[in-house]
Amino acid sequence: MIVRNLLMVTAIAISQIACSDVVKEDATRAYAFKQLKGKYADYESKSVKCHADMKATTLPDSVIEKLSAMPFETSDSLAYLSFSAIDRCTQPEYSQFMRLLLIVNTENDKNEEKEITEFISKIKYLSFSLISIYPQKYYDSVPDDIKEKLVLIPELQQSFEPLDAAERAWPKEYGYE
Repeated sequence: MIVRNLLMVTAIAISQIACSDVVKEDATRAYAFKQLKGKYADYESKSVKCHADMKATTLPDSVIEKLSAMPFETSDSLAYLSFSAIDRCTQPEYSQFMRLLLIVNTENDKNEEKEITEFISKIKYLSFSLISIYPQKYYDSVPDDIKEKLVLIPELQQSFEPLDAAERAWPKEYGYE
């Protein structure tokens, strides 16, 4: 009887410790999830501003002249340069958001919670479905001497509207002449 009671007390103590750990883990995960939502809102706000700046920024004629002297194939890499400028513009919000996304995703994999899983899926879809590898692929295919020329143009390191730039630099190829 004493052994049975001792085993019962031990079992209860162990389950309380386990429940305490689960409660602490859930509280930590809830805190991280709340932080993720906040950092996502910060990133989203900054991203909207950076995209608006990009849409509002047309390259000066002097840059268009330099681009016009380059092969038409260079036009495909303008999107990559513009997206890279937006990436720089969204810092540090993007880094903070991504760090928390990875932490929360990893923790949620251990003990999946539906609300967190759905939020992360939505974020992944919204944040990464619009980003394409094609602009980087086109940029990487541009000869190194052209890349060097592009890097030396300061306006291409800032946000700019790439389609407007391409159409103005190579109007004939886009059917405007």
